[in-house]
Amino acid sequence: MPATEKGWKFVVGDWANIHKVTDTIGFKYTYDEKKDAINHPSGIVFVTPKGVVSSYIYGAQYTPKAFERNLDFAGRDQIGAKAQEIFFGCIHVDPLTGKRSLVIEKIIKLAGALTVIAIIGSILILSGRAKFGRARSA
Repeated sequence: MPATEKGWKFVVGDWANIHKVTDTIGFKYTYDEKKDAINHPSGIVFVTPKGVVSSYIYGAQYTPKAFERNLDFAGRDQIGAKAQEIFFGCIHVDPLTGKRSLVIEKIIKLAGALTVIAIIGSILILSGRAKFGRARSA
């Protein structure tokens, strides 16, 4: 890649070696055969000089301060802070298992159910008052 040839190094290899690295650092992904694409969360893995995972930063954007802090921890053979849960739009990726879940969908379903209950409750209360009011005036 011309834009990154001076500053970035990309590691490539066969599937067996890719699996060795990703399994060792706990990086989870899935392969979509229909699209011939790999689905994975964005992030950076910091490894100590002894080869131990020190920390992760999830997401495609991060602050220089966070990057430097994690790099410093790894450089001193220390384990950094636990990765924060992250939301990619509507998808939640569990950093331990790599599994994705549609959290927003659950919230919308709950909000919809509460709205339906509130509407039905209001209709029942108002219709009861209307019947009670007609019975009093007759």
